[in-house]
Amino acid sequence: MDTMIDDFCEIKECEYKGEYYSVRDNGAVMRHPKDVNHPRPLDNIWTFGKKDESNGYMFIGRVRIHQIVATAFCEKPENENMIVNHKDANRCNNKVENLHWITKIENVFNNPITREKIEAICGSIENFVKDPSILGIYKNENPNFKWMCSVSPEEAKKSYYRWKSWANNIKQYESEVKESVCEPFYYEPSNHNIKYSTEEMGMKLMLENMNHKSAEREFKIEDDKLFNDINHSNLKDSLTNNALQLNWSIPSEFPNTPENVTNTPLDNYMKNLEEGIIFCKNDLYESVVYKYALNKDSSALIVLTKSDGIKKYALAKITYENGKFIHGNEGSFFTEEGGLKYFTIAIGEEWDGGDVFDDLC
Repeated sequence: MDTMIDDFCEIKECEYKGEYYSVRDNGAVMRHPKDVNHPRPLDNIWTFGKKDESNGYMFIGRVRIHQIVATAFCEKPENENMIVNHKDANRCNNKVENLHWITKIENVFNNPITREKIEAICGSIENFVKDPSILGIYKNENPNFKWMCSVSPEEAKKSYYRWKSWANNIKQYESEVKESVCEPFYYEPSNHNIKYSTEEMGMKLMLENMNHKSAEREFKIEDDKLFNDINHSNLKDSLTNNALQLNWSIPSEFPNTPENVTNTPLDNYMKNLEEGIIFCKNDLYESVVYKYALNKDSSALIVLTKSDGIKKYALAKITYENGKFIHGNEGSFFTEEGGLKYFTIAIGEEWDGGDVFDDLC
């Protein structure tokens, strides 16, 4: 891992908990000495940190590396209660693109262990989101229940849709997760406080709230607008007129964006593309068009690009809304085969090549 310590694109400086650091976007940090004449053993050294086997996090001294990296690169949210999450659930992967701020409730939703506990007690995640106070009768059984049941339905609902929005774009390895992203909570009923067992309460609430699938369907239709608003919360201006970028952190230029648009804007865009021309450029990299096509219902233009980065292939989804071309980042891949697989799936065709290396990364 240390052989990759010099493989980075950007360095930023930050102060965190009374220490001053230089931070690379690959997750490496260098702590500056408080006294230049008497540097400490870990000062002036680029490091990914040392893993604490008890919790899986990387540390420099007593400080978690991911918190330093997020402080330097990830815009601090207004909500002070938000926490830094590893998108791939790998606490050793502190690259900038793997970190983002989420709420405590999003953290709970993202953890398969805690989701199963909520479903067992509440009947479904949707039942909990509609009324978090359902967990109230269990609040003395576990400290997590106490704060969870006090969350308002509005906050729970927004967090639920934020989680669904970003989780849909992240590969989750839930079947092998033994260690939760946050500290897992366990329900152990005591006879003197609880009237129902976990299974009985789950059945009772499922019957009261009708069928799980119909409840989920009704819930989603009711808040479809909220989902769309949150799904576009990472929508930003690009460096090109008439173009926006979604989940694309670096301000970028999209030189093939049409200036004059007819009643078929995505067709206009596609006519500007050809293999090998520049698709996106910014201060850090350029990518070229490798493959492109409209998806099956022609609602989006899918573009597979190639660059000189570690992950050479990337997928973009272009849509047209309110007079603007939205360029969405749909992920990046180490191998050509990985890029082609997810390009094929994105345009709505069946991939018959089986598993690829990027499925495991």
